[in-house]
Amino acid sequence: MASRPNILLIVVDSLRADALGCYRPGVESTPNLDRLAREGVRFSNYFSQSSWTLPSFATIFSGLYPWEHGYFNHRDYYRGGNFLSAGQENGYDVRCCVAFAFFQINFNLPRLTAGSVKKNDLADAAGYVERLVGSRDRRTPRLVFWHIGSCHLPYFTEEQIEPTDRIGSLFQENIFGGFSPSPRVPGTLLPLFSKVFRHPLTGKICRQLKNAEKLKKPFHGMINRWGGERERTVLELTAEINSGRMKLTPEEIRRLREAYSYSAAVTDQHLAGVFNRVKNAPGREWVVIVTSDHGEELMERGVFWHKTSLYQSIVHVPLIAWSSGGREGGRVESAYRSHVNLAPTIMELAGMTHRRPGYSLGKGFAPPAGGEDGPVICADLRSLAIIRPPYKLILTAAADIDYNDFSSVRLARTELYDIEKDPGENNELSSGRTELVSGLKRELIFRIKGGDSSSHALTPREQRRLTEELVSLGYL
Repeated sequence: MASRPNILLIVVDSLRADALGCYRPGVESTPNLDRLAREGVRFSNYFSQSSWTLPSFATIFSGLYPWEHGYFNHRDYYRGGNFLSAGQENGYDVRCCVAFAFFQINFNLPRLTAGSVKKNDLADAAGYVERLVGSRDRRTPRLVFWHIGSCHLPYFTEEQIEPTDRIGSLFQENIFGGFSPSPRVPGTLLPLFSKVFRHPLTGKICRQLKNAEKLKKPFHGMINRWGGERERTVLELTAEINSGRMKLTPEEIRRLREAYSYSAAVTDQHLAGVFNRVKNAPGREWVVIVTSDHGEELMERGVFWHKTSLYQSIVHVPLIAWSSGGREGGRVESAYRSHVNLAPTIMELAGMTHRRPGYSLGKGFAPPAGGEDGPVICADLRSLAIIRPPYKLILTAAADIDYNDFSSVRLARTELYDIEKDPGENNELSSGRTELVSGLKRELIFRIKGGDSSSHALTPREQRRLTEELVSLGYL
């Protein structure tokens, strides 16, 4: 690239790789992301470093593993290296649009960037980003980070939620007015207060939200007010499902999965305008990167939501990269990579140097010859995973892991899978592969030792604000 490009990083919260047609043949509800993958580069084996938002984003922003940045829970906030602040310091006009306010607190975005806004209305956020990428080319390159929350609970649904629905708090009725039925104008939205809309998955004509007052409620209004013995937060409801106290019927599981797929379709439709605008932007080259912080469990193992495990449904996420130069169109990269590669790649694109330059995927999004090609490692407070293709070892501890003293860790479960032959992780192999399990454990411990922590305590005011939002999002 002759000059530093504009960069747009889109992170869709809770988006599994197999929710997209480009990762799962037969899915036809994400045409805009699928088209971007056909015109760009798609990483087929790309992974999150953690099972939930905050530690995953600390890795995305820094390129550090979770045990290095030390940011595993909401009681701390990240103050380490950040490619956004590095871009600002190196001449980029850095802008952020986030769905959840805790990004402003936990990652200090207002102080690190030229502009950071919270827009939890998807249509409003898409319009804002369209304006950012569509503005006339300027002498200063632009770096835009867009966090989208529309695949996070509560999921969008075309259904009208009834007061007696016992899992009603897991859904929100679509407030965007639906989608254009015209195949000639993919992704065009009908007016916001349209009375009917066409379901992007089934083609069925559905009713619009009846009560417009719901538009005034918070985007993630997580309180179940649909009846029952008492009001329950989504966290309580999810805990009841995951503990087995609430047994979901096959119909309820089907509804959850359909609503999740529908939320991915809603998200994809709102990306159409941004993609069209950036593809037609004059002047400086644009690089667009789309990924997710983590996936979502949808009752495949009797468990629901995220922050639950390090199985593929949680850690296998999409990575799609596109350049207006179009020189890498249509390539599928099968190398195993993860979020620790993202910040070094963006910094290299922007003409900066990361502390681990060998982790960069390169300007053409192809791992450079001789670069770091270690295993993929995922880490949470109570679980670890290491992927050495085709094998994946998952270690689950009985209590929180002390990453400075592995001798104190007591394992509750050890699992080994061949994820290339068994991507659903249904056939556990550890009992017959003791030497392989021991070798992977040794490598895992060896690679974790020597990390440092970059997290610091929150102020009381910041802790109160953060706690309020995490409660509303179902994390507490």
